[in-house]
Amino acid sequence: MTIGKRSPAGTGTLLLVLFTSTLLGCASSPAPSAPPAVRATAELSVVRLTPSPMTTLTRTSIIEGTFNYRISDMDPKATYTLEPAFGDRRGPGYTFNAVTGPADVVTLTTSAGTVEVRYPILREWTNQRLARPIEIAFNIIEMKPSGGRVLAKTAPYRYEAAPELPGVKK
Repeated sequence: MTIGKRSPAGTGTLLLVLFTSTLLGCASSPAPSAPPAVRATAELSVVRLTPSPMTTLTRTSIIEGTFNYRISDMDPKATYTLEPAFGDRRGPGYTFNAVTGPADVVTLTTSAGTVEVRYPILREWTNQRLARPIEIAFNIIEMKPSGGRVLAKTAPYRYEAAPELPGVKK
């Protein structure tokens, strides 16, 4: 048997890949495009806040407020909460809170409404991260199994911090 001129190595593989790609491209139809993902958005406003901003807070202060909110396109698999965010000593843009569970936040179960918040600041007061003067904003948080994000926030409200008395445990 006579074998003619051999082709360079790999040419057969390249032709097979090109042939398979062409065949599959002709035989299949384009995948239907998925509808764009709808992302929740929110609005949040303060109706009432006590103590009034610019007053002096102590370790036993309790922030109380009334808030109006609206969330569009709520995801039934997500949890929505309203919670405080305290200014962090690391500087602008850094916030934290000492929320330990659902009892410390307001869970928002409807797309719009008015809610009352009552939040003692003792855990934040004793946390070394708390910046002074104290700044407190409020956020609507969307929590999903994949993570959370802030949907809406108020401007930060500034308070003076009472000086610690000698011998008082921080």
